[in-house]
Amino acid sequence: MALRVGCGRFAVARARYFATLTTVEVGPAFVATPRPATLERWRSEAPRDFDFSLPVSQIVTHPASSSGYARILSTIPERRRGFCGHFKPTAEVASAWERTRAAAGVLGAKFLLFETPTSFYPDANHLRDMYNFFKGLRRGPWTCVWQPRGAWSPRLLEKVSGDLGLVRARDPFQEPELPREACRYLRTRAERLSERQMALLRRLFDEGPARLYLLGLSAWPDARRLAEGR
Repeated sequence: MALRVGCGRFAVARARYFATLTTVEVGPAFVATPRPATLERWRSEAPRDFDFSLPVSQIVTHPASSSGYARILSTIPERRRGFCGHFKPTAEVASAWERTRAAAGVLGAKFLLFETPTSFYPDANHLRDMYNFFKGLRRGPWTCVWQPRGAWSPRLLEKVSGDLGLVRARDPFQEPELPREACRYLRTRAERLSERQMALLRRLFDEGPARLYLLGLSAWPDARRLAEGR
């Protein structure tokens, strides 16, 4: 079973996590970028073949009206809040991206996850800003992953991903018939995976390499079961 499985955060003590799982999605980075010293410590503690995936700052992708801003809203001047999110060509977005990019370098991240909200629907302005953002991006040794929310047609998703060199993040329980891709990046908020769901995942993993991130409250026990082949 060619599988790397992890959680959306360190769900248990890091030593135990590193001994059991092979990857983690550093979920808290979506709200606030961890300090370089923290990232250096995580990297030094992790096994050599361990993978880190880093969510990009919400300031890049989400408007300031999003609920996730509650912890950082006081740090953004009210007059500048409208300049956040949706890949806008603003100082706020550029600065947030540079912080994420620097963190990815310190951590040695293999993936950067761009999750766009339902408010980022496919109109001309949004597409223009997204294309300009990614076309001008200074890329590093990581793979850029995109998980869109909301009403995007499959055909447009395929075109945008192909044009911009993005890997699509997919929920295996929303898309059980996954396309065969060189890089399969899977994430789900499903809770307490049933035996049927476990069987589905094992079948998918038998078809080729994949990474799966479990984001629900039962992420740790479910991830451990999968990693241990139970």
